[in-house]
Amino acid sequence: MNGRKDEEEEDDDEEDEEENEEERRKERDVCLSRITHLHLENKGITHVENVGACGGALVAYLQHNHLTKLSNLRPLRLLQELYLHDNHINRLECLQELVCLRRLLVPGNRIGVVEGLPGRLQELHIQNQRLPPGDSLVLDPQALAAMQV
Repeated sequence: MNGRKDEEEEDDDEEDEEENEEERRKERDVCLSRITHLHLENKGITHVENVGACGGALVAYLQHNHLTKLSNLRPLRLLQELYLHDNHINRLECLQELVCLRRLLVPGNRIGVVEGLPGRLQELHIQNQRLPPGDSLVLDPQALAAMQV
């Protein structure tokens, strides 16, 4: 009889633990959704993932990392400023989905072609690209025409 009570108490404890974990997850998600500035510079980041909980971010500082591409930024739809200088990015892609983006800083990368810029972009810093000898930066006229200058 005593063994049955112990099992029931263990089950209750497990349920309480699961409820507590779920409550902590909800609290964490609420806190992350309130973040407006993501400071992730100088972290050795190689790719961006799991940023959906930070969907309220307005500014992302991702400079001085090891990023090679810009995938997985879609959840940051409210982003207005994106700092990506001194990474290893070779293409500006997936940025059209960032419809609120006004300021983009990508100097010191490996970008050879500028295309697919968001329509609200007002400021683009793209100097000092580390391109192979003989290559030069190509600016897509449609991308530039889409910018609000």
